[in-house]
Amino acid sequence: MKRVKFLGNRRVEIEDAPLPRPKEGEVLVRIRLSAVCGSEMHQFRSDQPLDGNPGHEAVGEIADSCGQPGIREGQRVAIHVVTSCGQCYWCKRGYHIFCDNRVGLQ
Repeated sequence: MKRVKFLGNRRVEIEDAPLPRPKEGEVLVRIRLSAVCGSEMHQFRSDQPLDGNPGHEAVGEIADSCGQPGIREGQRVAIHVVTSCGQCYWCKRGYHIFCDNRVGLQ
């Protein structure tokens, strides 16, 4: 597969990377579009390369459903990488993006 790598100093390259292997309870998504968010711009402008893969606002389709019920290959999906607790002040008011206990998926 291909991925974007931030090299530092506003430079990027497209590199080959191994195809990920989904774990139990996961699916494999073929990414068709991934935006670079404003929150990632400091990493893009940094003089240090980024160890990881930028782009946490992605859309694509299921490449391998890994037997997950209700999910079929080819199904279009959008990925939201932030999960919320559902219990804090913000979550109880429906503002999950402000969750006091939010975590990003890896």
